[in-house]
Amino acid sequence: MPRPAIPVLAGLFIGVLFTLANVWALHDPEPHGVPVGNFEAGPGYTTVRVDDAEQAVRSREVFAARGADGRLYFAGANGQTVNRELVRGQAVTDVVPLADGDPHGLSMPQLVLGTLLGGFVAGVLMAQLALGDPLWQRWLAYGAFAVGLGLLIAIVVSVLDVLPPGSCWLAWVWCGATAMTISVAVGALARAVGQVGIPLAMLAFLILGNPSSGAQAPAEYLPWLFRTVGPYLPPNALASGLTGTTYFDASVLRPVLVLGTWFGLAALTLSLLDRMRGSRRALAYDAASAADEREDRT
Repeated sequence: MPRPAIPVLAGLFIGVLFTLANVWALHDPEPHGVPVGNFEAGPGYTTVRVDDAEQAVRSREVFAARGADGRLYFAGANGQTVNRELVRGQAVTDVVPLADGDPHGLSMPQLVLGTLLGGFVAGVLMAQLALGDPLWQRWLAYGAFAVGLGLLIAIVVSVLDVLPPGSCWLAWVWCGATAMTISVAVGALARAVGQVGIPLAMLAFLILGNPSSGAQAPAEYLPWLFRTVGPYLPPNALASGLTGTTYFDASVLRPVLVLGTWFGLAALTLSLLDRMRGSRRALAYDAASAADEREDRT
């Protein structure tokens, strides 16, 4: 196969796969066991009893709840996918409204996608150019990247006012931790299986991870594949963790455990392979050497 044909075929395949995953997941969100408090909402919803309707919504125990006063309490921060059916034609109170700078809730998906892309690109370039460098140098680079990206995203959030007041530090922590996790995981996959690790990371973090993040529609509104795997991937951990600590007073134990597990396994893989196998050349040098050998044979 002519070498120029390889990037053409790879670009076509990745582009179509990314488009298919996002369109499949997000083109027609429908509720699947969505919890609501103290009222019947129809198919796809599960009614639970809550004592304090407003607090149940604030803690994300339910997506909406009817209070003792007959009003329906809901969270604008859950997005239009959730609220357009629940609040129609009712007396309502929005107890968790969207930020002034993001009245339509369009910013969270971009924060998540930007973090994913930054982490993925950093991980790929680290594997292509620096995989053979001492591990301690790579750790410094990973750490500097995570701190820098988290800080820059936090500045964007603060300047544009797209999260509730006081969210700058939380955005820094969540976005930086997620970017670090993804970049290290990409490096670990590349260290373990070579070039094949990069498309595997793309499949996990971008093709499956982005549409299942819950940033555009909660996991409970996604098709079976995405609502099943999404909660165990870093993109969903970022969206649910950042939303749960900025807009809501929700438990973020699961997002913390997901990021911690991915980072821990990736870090352990890098450390063990470097210790057991020694350093390996950066992937770009391996690819260049293979190309030179093919040229010599011809």
